[in-house]
Amino acid sequence: MYKITFQLANQISFIDRPCFDGILAYAWTKEEFGTVQARLSIPKEEIIDFTKVLPVKVHENGYFLASHMHFDCNSAIEQTASWKKRWANKHDHLADFGKSYRKIDVGRGQFKSYDMPINLLSAPEVWFFFETENPDCVYRLISKHIFYLGKKRSQGYGEISTFEIQQVEDGPIIRPVPKRFYETLPPGELKYCAWKPPYWLPDNFEICLIENSSL
Repeated sequence: MYKITFQLANQISFIDRPCFDGILAYAWTKEEFGTVQARLSIPKEEIIDFTKVLPVKVHENGYFLASHMHFDCNSAIEQTASWKKRWANKHDHLADFGKSYRKIDVGRGQFKSYDMPINLLSAPEVWFFFETENPDCVYRLISKHIFYLGKKRSQGYGEISTFEIQQVEDGPIIRPVPKRFYETLPPGELKYCAWKPPYWLPDNFEICLIENSSL
């Protein structure tokens, strides 16, 4: 069992706690193709079977033995901020509409202004547990391709200062596990969410139990 700990330079934004296999899937795709694109509709023959390429062990039911994100709930601080987009009227002359006359409309369309709330978490560090036979490969993928965690990375949230991987005797592999794998449900949170990468793909969503899958 391994534990990877990320020291964060600032707040992190997320809705569902990210799973470590999803982070590694992003890094592997970046390594293999040079870019990562999310398409809601993708032909089944183009969907990558990450269970065959990621350096993380897979449970017999097909989900990775990698936890979702952990942090110290006692010291972490939840906050709400916002991200804004505003058109500066002094730049109206730069908008090229060709021969047609159009007005800059900040209420809709490409020039629409935004003031969107963001849920943020202030935590000095976050960590994940995972099982692997190749920790060096995990370290290489993370150090080469992962510099931010969570959402709104383009705005600087979730910036990673440093990280370390250490071997531990045990750790809770708490993650989404599809409800259909249980004959009798143990205690835990039921949630409609993705349970394997790519986590944005609608086909990977179903009712899951958020629990310790190593039990």
